[in-house]
Amino acid sequence: MLILNDNNEVGIDAAGYVCPEDTTSPIWECFIDDFSLLQEINIYMYGLFDKMNANQNDVIECFLAETYNKIYKDYQSGLLLASRGLIEQSKVMLRVILDKIMIMQAVHNDNENYHLWFKHQIYQRNRLIKDIKNKRPGLEHLYDKVNGMDLEPDAKRVSSLEWARLSAMESEYNITYRLFSGSVHYSLSAYEEDITFSDGRPEAIMIGPQTDEIEILLITLATDALKAASIIIERYGLKDEKYAQLENKLKTRQRELLKWAISND
Repeated sequence: MLILNDNNEVGIDAAGYVCPEDTTSPIWECFIDDFSLLQEINIYMYGLFDKMNANQNDVIECFLAETYNKIYKDYQSGLLLASRGLIEQSKVMLRVILDKIMIMQAVHNDNENYHLWFKHQIYQRNRLIKDIKNKRPGLEHLYDKVNGMDLEPDAKRVSSLEWARLSAMESEYNITYRLFSGSVHYSLSAYEEDITFSDGRPEAIMIGPQTDEIEILLITLATDALKAASIIIERYGLKDEKYAQLENKLKTRQRELLKWAISND
């Protein structure tokens, strides 16, 4: 939870951004087994920060550590949003997490992929400079700052699909990334998600919390979190009994949900 030290500096304890009152929300209590598993994983993820001991002179280790840090925060954001019934918003966080995991895994697989990621940053920067020079709407005031500035060489656009292939996560890309992109880009399915229909016509807009498919969403969050943790564990040789316990709990829950989905198909 959030804590305040003697210098009025705000920090977190082992539970991260999840506070005691979050665990007593009505939705958390309705799906307490899944939320409890996610909280266990959350605390485990926090503990890895002390164990990874990234070398500050190693660019790849620093990159993996910081990417893990962002995923750790994104994961808790998705957890807290789900505990409030903000399901579509949780889906957005799942898409955000998968973006980072694919890049993190690709760099872990081959350190040269870090340079590929950096080339993509150059590509994005060049693209912005071009738009400023062309005085695209909203960017006109920046023209003097980039006028005369040359574009950097060795730029390369890297698509999300390419990262999926480099990380050997094309299956996750086709399932999670493509499915939840609709919530990010406001698709027809996202538009209809909060509307009830009668005889094909909109009948009501649902402004309250949603819990449809929340169990699948939570287990997907848990799966992504352990995937990120596994990269750090493998990088530093940290695999332990607690990780194995969490992995077994997650696999058991995945089998239960799959069995339920098949029986209700």
